[in-house]
Amino acid sequence: MRVIEHLLNAVRGAAVYNPEVQVAPACIQWQNCDRQWESVIPRLRTELEKRLHERRLLVWAELGEAPLAQALKYLAVLPETTACSLEVGSPGDIAVAYSISGWQADNAMVRALACLHRLG
Repeated sequence: MRVIEHLLNAVRGAAVYNPEVQVAPACIQWQNCDRQWESVIPRLRTELEKRLHERRLLVWAELGEAPLAQALKYLAVLPETTACSLEVGSPGDIAVAYSISGWQADNAMVRALACLHRLG
């Protein structure tokens, strides 16, 4: 089994829960403070996108019944839009950086949350 397959299985397994005694997980948080996984993330994102892209083409997506698949297309831009921190320079520098590219992260997140709003 390839590394990517292990990672995909780990992501799938993280969402498994017992509805008798647990609440469904709302998200999967992946700690990567030392950036060990940084080189694998683009490949993982590509694999997930491949799998979810097909769901977005089905009739269920047109009916609004595939919100997670729809949300991923917006979340996919977050690694690029958040790669550079806005926490440097003066408040004016931060405002300029936000107006150039930082707003894209907020926009993507709002759109992804709008897709998930139906999940309640």
